[in-house]
Amino acid sequence: MKITELKPQKNGTFYNLFVDGEFLCSVNDELIFLHHLSVGKEIDKKELIEIQKQANLKKSYNLAIKYLGFRMRTEQEVENYLLGKDFDENTIQITLDKLKDYKFVNDAQYIKTYIKGKINEGQSKNKIKYYLIKKGLEEESVIAQLQSCYPHDLEIYHLEKQMEKATDKYNQLPYRDKVAKISQYFLQKGYQSEDIRTVSNKIISRETEFDQVFMDRLEKLGNKYIEKYKRKNLSDREVRQKTMEALYRKGYDVDVIKKYLSSVDLYD
Repeated sequence: MKITELKPQKNGTFYNLFVDGEFLCSVNDELIFLHHLSVGKEIDKKELIEIQKQANLKKSYNLAIKYLGFRMRTEQEVENYLLGKDFDENTIQITLDKLKDYKFVNDAQYIKTYIKGKINEGQSKNKIKYYLIKKGLEEESVIAQLQSCYPHDLEIYHLEKQMEKATDKYNQLPYRDKVAKISQYFLQKGYQSEDIRTVSNKIISRETEFDQVFMDRLEKLGNKYIEKYKRKNLSDREVRQKTMEALYRKGYDVDVIKKYLSSVDLYD
């Protein structure tokens, strides 16, 4: 077998190697120097296989470096990327080992950096943990880093800050509905139900249930129910009872409903 052409690629750093008129692989200056490659050189099958292997490793490594240039990646991400480029498992493993030796891929550092970034954003431990494990990182390492970097009182602090903002959004709701909405919202964000309950008891005030705007809204709805039940020729007690039940189903607190009903004259 004979090298018939070394054709420069457009990027100027690699050459297309042709043997007996057929394309074999891409090689760079280093491989050309190491194997003394030149047009007309006779070459055996064993050396061709070795050249292909080394060329493949170069290509795999260069693609991985380019892939890592955009942002930090996990070992699993790089492996999946190279698998998608049709590299064999042995080539990928050698590439990963080299990347890890140079600290270009470092799962422990990835976990630590990601956690610190998400702490600043106020994310919950569970949400951070779920994301990192989904990335293929070891659960044990993730939990250890979370315990080290993210103390419970700091997570509570972020929960309080976020809940203070969220409470304003739901102030128009009855107390029970407001608590339910906010609890569901923070459960979806990964916070523990016990922590949500503790913080909501501290932050979500019942005072809004007695302000004028809130009571006006309740009165308007309550009056509709009263008129509805009065048309059914129910007794005073039955009208009040059914109105209380209807308002309670709407999420209003019993004490608030009683306050409203105590001010209502059914026969005005």
